[in-house]
Amino acid sequence: MPSVVIITGGASGIGFQISRYFLQKEGTYVFILDNNSEAGSLAVGKLSSEFAGAAVSFIECNVASWPSQAAAFEKVFNQHGRIDIVFANAGIFEKEPIYGVDVAELKEPNLAVVDVNINGVIHSINLAVHYMAKNPLASDSDPNSLRRRIICTCSNAGIYPFPTLPLYTASKHAVVGLIRSLGRPLAEPNLRIQISAFAPGPILTNFSSNTEVYQNLFTTPFSTVTRAVDMLINSRDVAGQVFELHGEHITLSPPPAYAHEETRKNIEYYWSLGHI
Repeated sequence: MPSVVIITGGASGIGFQISRYFLQKEGTYVFILDNNSEAGSLAVGKLSSEFAGAAVSFIECNVASWPSQAAAFEKVFNQHGRIDIVFANAGIFEKEPIYGVDVAELKEPNLAVVDVNINGVIHSINLAVHYMAKNPLASDSDPNSLRRRIICTCSNAGIYPFPTLPLYTASKHAVVGLIRSLGRPLAEPNLRIQISAFAPGPILTNFSSNTEVYQNLFTTPFSTVTRAVDMLINSRDVAGQVFELHGEHITLSPPPAYAHEETRKNIEYYWSLGHI
């Protein structure tokens, strides 16, 4: 049975490359969710030209809006009766300081980054779990058991401090914490959903605002992203894990070591309580 894939922010950049990856696989339906209708139409046109008979569609969607995402997911499910793989990929960064620098005027911070990068991802995960739970469970020996994947596009900024983009950094740290916290409960036998993330270093895309800066950086090619996607889709043991991408390397980024034995015991006790 063909896999049904949803990719938020799939009209450009990393999302577009993820779409290309899936369309190379026969029998895959790809749905691009993006708030840019022009870019979405162009993306579908390019992919349809590159892959003859490509099963790719565009749905205009504001990921920060629950009604917008919910309507898009419902449309996909109603068309195919299943959703197998969801990439929570859409993201933005701040374009102005989040702290007051003008002593003459106090200005409310623009929190669109939080709405898209955190709330949007939470919406995607909730919708993915709801619809994936409706998919029939396959046996471990069945290749289809590798379905039920949620993958989030994170960033090196979700692992390390980035002084130039503090709000973007905070949002990606939040996504990393979310992935690590949901890994075990979503992988339980009643759901068998693997949630994971990859965290690329700088990638030169149309998301990049200042290309001159990239001349001084070690960048990550799209080929590494593609290999990471392939690994996360086809591995059975990546629940709750975050992988850093840098250059040609794909490296597991584990949670920080416990500073005290008491902390380890506390955290393990919280795990024993299950998902609340």
